[in-house]
Amino acid sequence: MTAPRDDALKLQQPRRDGELRIAARGAKEDQVGWTILMTDIRETLRSQPLRIGISTRDLFNLEEEHAVVESQGGEAYSKLQLEQEGTLIGKGPGYEVVKRLLR
Repeated sequence: MTAPRDDALKLQQPRRDGELRIAARGAKEDQVGWTILMTDIRETLRSQPLRIGISTRDLFNLEEEHAVVESQGGEAYSKLQLEQEGTLIGKGPGYEVVKRLLR
């Protein structure tokens, strides 16, 4: 990619060591430059990941278990866990959200 010196200087921004940023205008004609830009974005996201907190109850369907804890206490919950030890836990409302974020 080429640009007049004055235009290039206007686009320059101080970056942290090891960080690469390519600024371009117009149609995406330079596939190599585009690949470098996308690689830079991916590396930035890996080094500064998005953190999202989600409760186990949202990730999995644990409504029955929650109701037992609330109404009967911890011992009843522990008993229920042992009774359901071989049963797979169903997906909760937040499962699809996490699945899509991890794509």
